[in-house]
Amino acid sequence: MASMKSPSSSDVAARVLFRLSCVIALISGWPAEAADGILLAENGVARAVIVVQEDAPDSVQFAACELQHHVELVSGARLNIRNMPVEESGMAAILLGAHPAAMERGWSAADFAHDEFRIVSEDACIGILGHDYGGPPIHGYRNPWNPHEVYNPELKLGAFGDCGTLYGVYRFLETVCGVRWYMPGDLGVVARPRSTIEVASIDLRAVPDFEYRYRQGNRSFRSHRANTFKPPDTGRIYPDRRSQQSYKARFQNRRKYPDSC
Repeated sequence: MASMKSPSSSDVAARVLFRLSCVIALISGWPAEAADGILLAENGVARAVIVVQEDAPDSVQFAACELQHHVELVSGARLNIRNMPVEESGMAAILLGAHPAAMERGWSAADFAHDEFRIVSEDACIGILGHDYGGPPIHGYRNPWNPHEVYNPELKLGAFGDCGTLYGVYRFLETVCGVRWYMPGDLGVVARPRSTIEVASIDLRAVPDFEYRYRQGNRSFRSHRANTFKPPDTGRIYPDRRSQQSYKARFQNRRKYPDSC
């Protein structure tokens, strides 16, 4: 029987380096834990409050409810919604919209573009603010063939009007809490349960890539799932006129060339 040749020192070193590189590659793919971050929930207990002005735009009020609901869905902790930050040891604050407490920290959305938002943290405070429309409901037609309303009075949510803070909350829920929405309803919400949510230092500012969001299709905005329709259908503070011009041209062509339709 041939004797087995013992591996050289260079072979051993190569094997060790290979195994070490595999371990590093695996570790680098794991979600990073926040170091000295801001606790939103700890072992199922709320460690933060949501702060929103009493007279904030309806979309910001809705954003507070969405944040509260999904954080509870993930961690089991229900964050209280208040109008002013709480002076309590161990409690962080999540400021939504153009709150005076955010202004004091120099966080402002005054120069933001349509639906632009910012997520920023400092000390024991997180700010989620964006360009928000605070006027009366904007009514308009999705298209000439289906002139249904585009405002949900129950949710106080409309298809038209900037809602940067709401988009900021959804981005926060995605990146920090790991929530995903694959279809309308509770069945389409996917989130990995974890009793502790900790936020690392963050300063994110984002603006939509497109000037106007619109997806072809007729849907009633009066549904209780209206919030799932809003992301593809908004982006401006008024209905887009270019689509109306397109429909007008289509009608003119139909009258001029009836055999082609």
